[in-house]
Amino acid sequence: GDEIVGVVLLSRLYTNTDDVTWMRANYLLDDLVSIDKHRSRSQAMITHWVMNPIFSCWSRFVMREIMRLYQKTILFYQGSRASFPPADITNEMTPVQPRQRLPVENIDDDLLMTRPTEYADGRMSSLFCLTKQHVSQRKVLVGTRVVVVGGGSSTFSILETLAFAHNTHLSNIYLVLEKAPDPWIPTRHSIKETFQSISCLTGCLSATISDEHTLQELYALGLANRVTLIRGRLRDIDRENRAIILWNDVAIEYDVLVLSTGMQDASSRNFESFHKVHPRQCAEYGLFGLGCMETEAAALRWVQRDSRPESGVETDDVVVYGSGIDAMAAVSRLLDHGVEASRVKWVLPAEVTADFGNEMIDELVSQALANSNINILHNHEVMDVSRAISGYVEGARVRSIARNDSRNDDYDDEGEVLECCSVLCCNRYLCNIDTFTAVNESGLVYDGGVVVDKDFRTTDPAIYALGSFTRFSRVHRYALPHSSFNPRELGVMVAKTILSRDISTSLPAESNSSSKKVRLPKMCQPRTVFVKLPGGINLASALLPGDHRELSPFVTGDLTTESVCALQVDQLGMIVEITCVSSSSIHLRNLSCAVGLHESYLNSAIFAYESGQVVDWLEFLNRDWMTAVCHDKFLPFVDALKKHMAFDMETQQFVDAVMDIAESTEEDGVIGGERRRLIGDRGGNIQEDCRRLVESLTLDFLRKNKVLLTKFNIPVLTTRHSSVPSRK
Repeated sequence: GDEIVGVVLLSRLYTNTDDVTWMRANYLLDDLVSIDKHRSRSQAMITHWVMNPIFSCWSRFVMREIMRLYQKTILFYQGSRASFPPADITNEMTPVQPRQRLPVENIDDDLLMTRPTEYADGRMSSLFCLTKQHVSQRKVLVGTRVVVVGGGSSTFSILETLAFAHNTHLSNIYLVLEKAPDPWIPTRHSIKETFQSISCLTGCLSATISDEHTLQELYALGLANRVTLIRGRLRDIDRENRAIILWNDVAIEYDVLVLSTGMQDASSRNFESFHKVHPRQCAEYGLFGLGCMETEAAALRWVQRDSRPESGVETDDVVVYGSGIDAMAAVSRLLDHGVEASRVKWVLPAEVTADFGNEMIDELVSQALANSNINILHNHEVMDVSRAISGYVEGARVRSIARNDSRNDDYDDEGEVLECCSVLCCNRYLCNIDTFTAVNESGLVYDGGVVVDKDFRTTDPAIYALGSFTRFSRVHRYALPHSSFNPRELGVMVAKTILSRDISTSLPAESNSSSKKVRLPKMCQPRTVFVKLPGGINLASALLPGDHRELSPFVTGDLTTESVCALQVDQLGMIVEITCVSSSSIHLRNLSCAVGLHESYLNSAIFAYESGQVVDWLEFLNRDWMTAVCHDKFLPFVDALKKHMAFDMETQQFVDAVMDIAESTEEDGVIGGERRRLIGDRGGNIQEDCRRLVESLTLDFLRKNKVLLTKFNIPVLTTRHSSVPSRK
């Protein structure tokens, strides 16, 4: 009777009104709890939890009794990133998903960055909560073994969706990576040391993809508490026994396997001197295929002379081979890391340095790279890589690419040799060689990429594959390349498919009828890429996936201004692409949130441009109203707005008028022009009842999310009733 079974410490110091407001601003707490219904004194933070393992199965009972005895209606737990939370906490309490960060300029810095009462690691700590309702609704424990292989752009979005599945605890999620990300390594470094907004899996010589998870997001997600990391590389897939084999002969069994390994340059396969050499061995001699995080880190150390052995090669020059934004990123990152411009030789297999569809942007990018004093060889290709007696790279044989057929008489077949100590290739990205070998030998279909169906399942229904190395079947002639998809959106979609098909047993089985027409998924979010060019020039591009034609460009700035920004809009008013070059900072989240929306959601952007109210698109998209568009609840608000307006009589008449135009013509420009004429500039022709409906729904959205939308002056409700008028 005197035996101590556990020790639990609670504190109200960290759950005062300001702290709870901070948690609501940084985590999706309102999605789980109606926090306004919980009094401040009825909330507490679990600061310490120690339980005898024998009584661990009674931890939920202990939490319930704590809440009963001390009259608490909600308990929180937030641990330090220097240690992992107790298993009882992760198993019984509900994890709270962190919000995607808004641009710092758009909300108060203290609300975003600093917790009012200093505790744990602030925004870089995972948060858990437990209410009386959660106590009575025990989470479903699922033992399905989900193994995710590789560090592709969509890897962490898959893990996030699986780990935060509603009322479900997946106890067997595994991540196979060669190198452990920082959140899986307990550390006691200060927060400021790692608070740079860098992607966790983007290589040090690659362009930044804004929708990849940053280190801060991974710490806040607490995936290291829920996902078991296995260090290794894929060697084989045993489909019969449902197991994967790693290079160290370790076998890992799975129920669901997800391949998300990404792409790597494969130019070395075309070089006679390295034709049959594994990319990992190529890197040991100075030939690097970019696209792999470990390879890019090794390339940078080699170029910086940190890990280069005594090779007998006298020169320190570096050859970068490739074109497009990948090559620009490699060259720029080398210069950022202190590599002298005179050492860099860029072999560019194209006639122009940049081709972004806008002459001014192309010229600014070309000038920035030319002014960096690097040696650029336009319209050249690398034929082979020469090796010294020691086997290390000592030069690259390049030749000019003929403008006409390569077999003409004037074609230079000998070329010239560029002396160098290393060659960095970013010209021909293909599936990772280890993944390709495992897929090919296991009998999965590979046709220029791992072939998947509409749910991104391979020919084996237990194996999923997603990323730039996958493709749809050739039956779909006009299918988009998967490299154009938003990685976070893609990962969420695949994870939801896994939850519904492979984990949930309540859903009916899918019909295998061949007569049913297969519809490929429609991706609605843009892919946003950022590169910092030499001279402090920032380049960003956000593009919506799809075959877009007849786009209308709206450009601000010129060669003499601080920034040039081109906004591309289709004939119906949808924003398809934004490309900008600026000497000032660019908020990528603003660009990615704007692309894919109709221009009317952006404060009638086209009307503002035509009326002279827009001087710079970057400044326009950084205004206070953009905070609402970047809010994580804005798209659900748009869907709710559409549903409410579908019952409005005036809206129905307007839709009928537009549909009549659409039946008489196939020109999107005519349809878009008629729609704009009917509505008027900024909705000037809309009647009062419809306008009031839109205004009331907008005010409801602002009130529900006022914690983050602090710069809006929201009128106070004068009645107890909802501001949304009833539909008659």
